[in-house]
Amino acid sequence: MAIAVDDFLKIGTSHFVCQDYVISSSSPVTYGILSDGCSSSEQTDVGARILAHLASAYLIRHQDNLESIAYEPMGKTIIESAGQIAELMNLPKTALDATLIIAYELNRQIYIYVYGDGCILYKKSDQPLSITTISFLKNAPYYLSYQLDQARNQSYLDCQLTKQVGDQIVAVHTPVQFIFPMEQDAAVMISSDGIESFIDNYGNKIHVNEAASEFMSFKNVKGSFVKRRIKRAIRDYEKSGRVHYDDISLAAFLMS
Repeated sequence: MAIAVDDFLKIGTSHFVCQDYVISSSSPVTYGILSDGCSSSEQTDVGARILAHLASAYLIRHQDNLESIAYEPMGKTIIESAGQIAELMNLPKTALDATLIIAYELNRQIYIYVYGDGCILYKKSDQPLSITTISFLKNAPYYLSYQLDQARNQSYLDCQLTKQVGDQIVAVHTPVQFIFPMEQDAAVMISSDGIESFIDNYGNKIHVNEAASEFMSFKNVKGSFVKRRIKRAIRDYEKSGRVHYDDISLAAFLMS
C-alpha cells in the first residue's frame, strides 16, 4: 500500500487575485501545505506563498526527526523567517496575514497543524465522512503574523475573540493539531475555508458537507487524483449555477 498526495487551487468568483496557495510533494517528505491570505490585507497572495514554501523547507530540514516537530516552535520559526523575507522584499508585515495549514505523513499517519481557519476532512470507506471546521469569532483568524508586532498582537487579544474547532470553543492561541491513521482506502484532506463558500444561483449557501462529500469521492487514485476530482465536481456545480465566491486551496492524502 502507498500514500498518494495531490493538491488543487482555484480563485473565487468574487476575487481578482487568488490569495490562496497550496503545494504538495511525495519526496523527501510526503506533505501538503496550504496558505489562505486575508482578503482585507495588502499583498497576502505573496505572503501566502512565502509561508507555504518556508513550511515546506522546515519539513525538509526536519525530515529525519519529523516525530519531534512541535506546534509552537514550528510556527514561530516559520513566521520569523517570513518576517525577514518580507522586510527584504519591502513588504508590510500584514502581507503575512494568512492561514497556514501543514500536513505530512509519518509512519502511515497524517499529522496536521492549523494556524488560522479552514477545514479538515477524513474518510474511511466503511465510515461516514468526518469534517472538522476551524473558525473564529467575527471571522477574524489569529494569524502567525501577529507574533511579529507586539502592539498589534495585544490589540487583537484585547478583543477577547475565540475560535471554534468542531464543536469546541477554545482560546484563539490554542494549538490545533490532528493525527489521522492511514489505513486501506482512507483519505485525509486539508482545505481553506473556501470550501464553505459555495452558493447556488439564488445566493443560498450550500452546506459544506455537500461540497466535501463531492470532493472526497475519488474514483481514480493515480496521478493528479485531487485535481481531476475537484475540477469535475466544480464543473458539475457550475452547470447548475453553483459557484464558490472565495478562493479554494486544498490537498489530500490517499491510501491505496
